[in-house]
Amino acid sequence: MNLPTLFFDGDCAFCNGSVLFVLKHEKDASLMFASLQSDLAKSRFRDVELPDSLVLVEEDKIYLKSAAVFRILDYLKGWPRMFIFFKVFPSGLLDYFYDIIAKYRKRFFGTTTYCGLSKPDDSNRFVDI
Repeated sequence: MNLPTLFFDGDCAFCNGSVLFVLKHEKDASLMFASLQSDLAKSRFRDVELPDSLVLVEEDKIYLKSAAVFRILDYLKGWPRMFIFFKVFPSGLLDYFYDIIAKYRKRFFGTTTYCGLSKPDDSNRFVDI
């Protein structure tokens, strides 16, 4: 897997919305996407304990929690880049709030089994969903 890949909880409406947000605001089509429930994720992360929300893999480096969010911001353009400001806070504090949001995301935003694509052209960027 050479292309950067964003793994997301395919059952989570908030995570699916995050993928759509990335698709809408990305600089170019350089990210691939796969659900954490996919066969690809199960084989790729067999011996790694991951959060069940967002995971970014670039080359062989795995980014989790707030580190993943900040790396994803590097792929975006426009106003969403302003969130880079939060990088001034300690990662432990950011991960604490990330964990709270991750814990309650399905309760507040619900679940889904569908990730609606913003454009038909994006379908080839979704791997093994």
